[in-house]
Amino acid sequence: MEWNFRVIDNPSYKECDQLLKMSQRAFGVEAESIYFFRIFVDYGKIFATFNHDEPICVIQAIKNWNDIGNIQLVSCATHPNYQEKGVATFTHRKMLQQLKKEGARSIGVRVPPLHEAVIKILQEKLGFSVIKKLSNYYGMGEDRLYLEKIL
Repeated sequence: MEWNFRVIDNPSYKECDQLLKMSQRAFGVEAESIYFFRIFVDYGKIFATFNHDEPICVIQAIKNWNDIGNIQLVSCATHPNYQEKGVATFTHRKMLQQLKKEGARSIGVRVPPLHEAVIKILQEKLGFSVIKKLSNYYGMGEDRLYLEKIL
């Protein structure tokens, strides 16, 4: 298995379609559209890992305009055939290296408290710390934990 990490700067239509479909599989068609995806291509950052030409993990991130040195992770989607094989951890590590090279000071992410496995990986393998609980962040009962890593 050969994994190749890339920052997606100018994707072909095929790449865009493949990455979008993977995100839609993870988050639903209503949560991810080509219009939203293109905003990340043009104004945010998209990081992806490929196995040959097949995308197997995609992460979307944006700058925090309230703290310009802070990057916010928006989503991470892994192809079902590659889940629990370390590809998301690999992609996050490569992304963190890239962001540090580009001058980012910190990176934050909001995670549902019930996603204990994700929180554990973020803390134990990637060095994130829980900063605070965001009660009712996406509406009543939709809490999130805010985790952050200093780069």
